[in-house]
Amino acid sequence: MENTDLLQRIKEAVHKHMNNPQEKDCNYILQQIKARLHAIACLDENWDGHDSAVPTEQTIRNSFSFIEAAFKEGLTQLEADDVYPTPYGSVVLEFKTEQTGLVSVEIGKEQIGFFTDFKKKPNYALDATQSDFTEIHPTLKKVLEFLRNDKS
Repeated sequence: MENTDLLQRIKEAVHKHMNNPQEKDCNYILQQIKARLHAIACLDENWDGHDSAVPTEQTIRNSFSFIEAAFKEGLTQLEADDVYPTPYGSVVLEFKTEQTGLVSVEIGKEQIGFFTDFKKKPNYALDATQSDFTEIHPTLKKVLEFLRNDKS
């Protein structure tokens, strides 16, 4: 009898998870972003015709790690089109909302940096600083929090 109850609770939890549009949207967006990073990883040297560098495997892994950390924090204001390579071999992630503005994060092989372009709040910036990419830098976490609290 206990196994039947447990099985029923598992079925209900799975059904609830699969029918929660917000969770489905987050998972779908996360999968799109990961696909975009895989595409960036497949670029050739000089991909823009101006001697651009390709992001290293480590940079791509760091980007994956950072995105997963951000999504765990509930910071989902990122679309696949807002993830792109730079000519210097780094990856840029642009978190944004209509009401608050933009947080642009640049991820490299060993460092992370960011700047903001907020509409009604003071702006912040962090020059390239060492990171293990599994946790979000405290200042960056603070500014991303502004976006997470934006309901637009």
